[in-house]
Amino acid sequence: MEDNFSKEELFATVKKNIGTNNFKRWFAYIKLKEKKSQYLSFQCPNQFILDWVKENYIDAIHKAIIEVSGKRYDIKWFLDPSDAKITVSPQEKQLSLIKEYNNGHFSYPHFNSNYTFKNFVVGSCNQFAYASAITVANQETRKYNPLFFYSEEGLGKTHLSNAIGQHILYNF
Repeated sequence: MEDNFSKEELFATVKKNIGTNNFKRWFAYIKLKEKKSQYLSFQCPNQFILDWVKENYIDAIHKAIIEVSGKRYDIKWFLDPSDAKITVSPQEKQLSLIKEYNNGHFSYPHFNSNYTFKNFVVGSCNQFAYASAITVANQETRKYNPLFFYSEEGLGKTHLSNAIGQHILYNF
């Protein structure tokens, strides 16, 4: 390999920038295949991991490259499913089964992407339900187990249910 940094330094910097759990989940099976003066090539074991990393961590990868090398490299991606010995969790299998790619964004057909906590309008009639949903979404389930929403139509039951699911899906 050329230049003055190792793949270990690069991956340690990525890990520092995105956190240990995210690194273990998404980078455990990615390999630095080639390092040239103008580009780095990474090898991924499947399309799901490749798409997710490119969609969510490309900026973190570029930042780490600049941190360890002092310059910007182009990135090339390769698939090599035969090289990986992957144990996929049931959650990852489920995600890969329901994932769709629409208009350049990942979406999950069981969720309305507009129904998030960020888009929820909190008022005096629903602030307790909102606070309860946030608590459950942050996996503090001992406080509200089970959580039921009961209200008139149009006050946010479906919105909060979708927001909980999306929060858990994207953050845990």
